[in-house]
Amino acid sequence: MFTLREVFPDDLQGLHAVAAHLNTVNLPNDRGVLEGLIDHSRRSFSGQLDVFKREYLFVLLDGPTSSAPR
Repeated sequence: MFTLREVFPDDLQGLHAVAAHLNTVNLPNDRGVLEGLIDHSRRSFSGQLDVFKREYLFVLLDGPTSSAPR
C-alpha cells in the first residue's frame, strides 16, 4: 500500500538518494537545495508563507511505515 504525505526534515537522506539517481530540475542532486525545498514546504504547510508563495513537497511511501518520522 502506498501513502502520500508531506515531506519532513528526517526525509532528507532518502530524498537525496532519489535526487542523486534522477538529478532533475525539480529534484536536483544538491543537499543544500533539498534542505531549502524541505524547509519551504514545511513553512507552506504550516501557513507561514503568503498563499501565492507556497510550494509543497510530498513523499511517497511503500509499505506499513507510513507514519511521520520522529
